[in-house]
Amino acid sequence: MKHDWEKQIKDGILAEVSSVSFSETEENRILDAVHQKIGERSKIMKLSKKKMGIVLAAAMIAVGTVTAVAAGRISYLRSGVSMNDVVTEASQLLGQAEKKLGQKPKVAEALGDGLPFSEGYVIDVDGIDEEGNRVDSYPEVYVHYQGDQDVTLSVSRPLENLPGTEAEYTLEETYQDILLQGKVDQYLFLPPSQEPSEEDRKLEEEGRLMISYGSETEQRKAFKSIAWNEDGLHYLLFSFDEIELEELTGYAKEIIDME
Repeated sequence: MKHDWEKQIKDGILAEVSSVSFSETEENRILDAVHQKIGERSKIMKLSKKKMGIVLAAAMIAVGTVTAVAAGRISYLRSGVSMNDVVTEASQLLGQAEKKLGQKPKVAEALGDGLPFSEGYVIDVDGIDEEGNRVDSYPEVYVHYQGDQDVTLSVSRPLENLPGTEAEYTLEETYQDILLQGKVDQYLFLPPSQEPSEEDRKLEEEGRLMISYGSETEQRKAFKSIAWNEDGLHYLLFSFDEIELEELTGYAKEIIDME
């Protein structure tokens, strides 16, 4: 019964997504945002298969993201972005971000020597109750850097009443009195119609693999991220590219050092 229900969800996603055309750049941006949100679930709660289906259906069809939480009346978080809202000028994005966050976030025009600002957008993340009513919301800014590698920075002012769970970090370092926490999560991306192997299902149950649907082909990628809190804002640098946590940490320090 469980597998039949999952197949219906994936078939439904496939049928809807097949009618939508995305460029390769747009597809990568959408998947990065989706899986960044899904990755955050380890801080809140583990998604059920049903919730995972809702996440991917909403993300791929509405070009948005959803992830489940357990926070009083809030049952899940929902966000989305229109391609018309994507900003390609760093100064314009910074102006929008400052207005939305209520303060000026640290947003670099480039990371290192070879990752210039590419584009970004500002969204509202809504807290939704079980009946589908919006309970609360918080702002979040996404900044994409693209060169030899693709790296994304998100800056948010999340709700204070969202619960968290202890996460295992690969890297922890204090810099300028700010705690940097980094980790690597293993992902398996599958086409909507493809079933994971029993071995991969077992890894998922053990929390060692995150399985997600929506790609054209089977892909295995490592999701690297560095997170820190500064001046009331939460910063997260992340990438699916071949980049080491130490390099991401260097980028994080560049941002922290900004005036």
